[in-house]
Amino acid sequence: MSITGGTSRTPDGRRAVIGLLRRLNSPEGQAEPYGILAELRTMGDVVRAPWNGYFVTGFDACSQVLRGRNWQAPDFAWQERQDDAKRWDALATREMTSTLARLNAPEHTCQRRSLGNLFDRSTIERLTPDVERHADRLLDELADKLRWGEADFVSTVSEQLPIHTIGSWLGLPPEDYPHILEITHNQVYAQELLPTSSDLAVSAEATVQLRAYFTDLVARRRAEPRHDVLTGWIHTWDALEPDREQADEILYRLTMFVTIASLETTATLLTSMVSLLSAEPGRWEWLRSWPEHIDAAVDEVLRYDPPIHINTRIAAEDTVLGGVPIEKDSMVHVLYGAANHDPRRNPDPGAFDILRGGSHLTFGGGVHYCLGAALAKLEARTLLARMLDRFPALRTVSPPVYAPGWSSGASPRWAWPCEALAARFPELLPGRDARDPGREPHDPGREPHDAGREPRAPEPGARDSVRDARDGTEPARWCRPVRGAERPRHRERGHRGDARRAAGRRRRAGPRGAGAGAQRRRGRLLPGRRPRRVRGLAGGGSGRAGHPGRR
Repeated sequence: MSITGGTSRTPDGRRAVIGLLRRLNSPEGQAEPYGILAELRTMGDVVRAPWNGYFVTGFDACSQVLRGRNWQAPDFAWQERQDDAKRWDALATREMTSTLARLNAPEHTCQRRSLGNLFDRSTIERLTPDVERHADRLLDELADKLRWGEADFVSTVSEQLPIHTIGSWLGLPPEDYPHILEITHNQVYAQELLPTSSDLAVSAEATVQLRAYFTDLVARRRAEPRHDVLTGWIHTWDALEPDREQADEILYRLTMFVTIASLETTATLLTSMVSLLSAEPGRWEWLRSWPEHIDAAVDEVLRYDPPIHINTRIAAEDTVLGGVPIEKDSMVHVLYGAANHDPRRNPDPGAFDILRGGSHLTFGGGVHYCLGAALAKLEARTLLARMLDRFPALRTVSPPVYAPGWSSGASPRWAWPCEALAARFPELLPGRDARDPGREPHDPGREPHDAGREPRAPEPGARDSVRDARDGTEPARWCRPVRGAERPRHRERGHRGDARRAAGRRRRAGPRGAGAGAQRRRGRLLPGRRPRRVRGLAGGGSGRAGHPGRR
């Protein structure tokens, strides 16, 4: 496969890239990012960013960066070499820079080896009964809520399965799960494409709470050892690091990182999986008839709709990528969604095809390959198998609802130094006046970028309405992640009246028990009425028909 160079540093090229970034950071870009990413890819496999960096859009070029040894994580040493090192002083950024995903050799090698192969085949086999038990219990709760009235699929199932899985594995107290979920959601504000100052303030507060919680957890486990993973890590680092204070600091970072890296991305994967598979007529029934393709379905969801979109690497030396000279210390931003939809690697990438047999880069590559990839796939295939069996006729009855905030997610790769860019490039904020970033001017001449396009399957984090035709339960309404009902910037897609009504529904639903921040990803199951069906799975038959085809 060939890879091509990117745009030159010209005013027209810079304006074109800025225009695409504005669209990606808009509600329309949230609902339909892949058309915009395809436009970016037409500029080249390596496209110059408005700052000292490059976007990498082609599959082969992204793979080269992720797996190459001449590309490094943006660690403290790199930040200190920058002209304005204070740009990286946000609390959440500095805290995450000290975690495994931002380390380079030899520190990264030492810490990763101390963990061993976290989720090898034997560990996955031991965890499988626990994941099955958690999934069955959560689906019981979902079915009960559907019978009695309103329910929220995301807060009932897709957010709960990851925290129960990793929580029981690490020995976290179950009563702490709501608190961990809330501060994890709030911490990832700093990972938005272009966070606001209020985003960073929320993230900073959550970062302080994460440190307090996991530092105390390590101290309590030292005082009361158990036969569990964390106690084993304590013994390992007591042998490796004679300084007890330094050992506890490393243990805090590892435990915190492994926990939060297991939550946000997996919850998004689980929700997108059910949404995509129930979005087209016959797809759910076909997979129920051919369960041997469940693993292939999970892989296609990971390709089509990756839970994270961006990962940053630094050139360790002067090099050439895709025909473009890259100077040492320059940032390159790997775009997973663009790479996975590269037609040279995956023909007809906009089609969701379970039998595609394609490839994706969603779990990264090289020394920073996702630690929890096997665990995430275990949770996904277990939940999907259970849902196919218990809810055989899911029906999509309303389109997904989206909220702004193009995020890299709470992922094993905290790689986008966004907080340093938002202040320098206010023109990238959608609908914002560069002279007054807080003002949203009226722009009647601007046409929606996706006007006239064919509707597509839900994008990352999308939530559709679904209906189980077997037992008569009523529709489930699913929403894209909403980071707090009180935050005006994160209103749902549509007219302002629709946004106010949606906010009212969220307020009436009440918090999940963890405060207003828990309103994120709020969706409800409404009894007694059936919304107008937009796309759905027809009938409840489950004959072993042929492959339902691609979108």
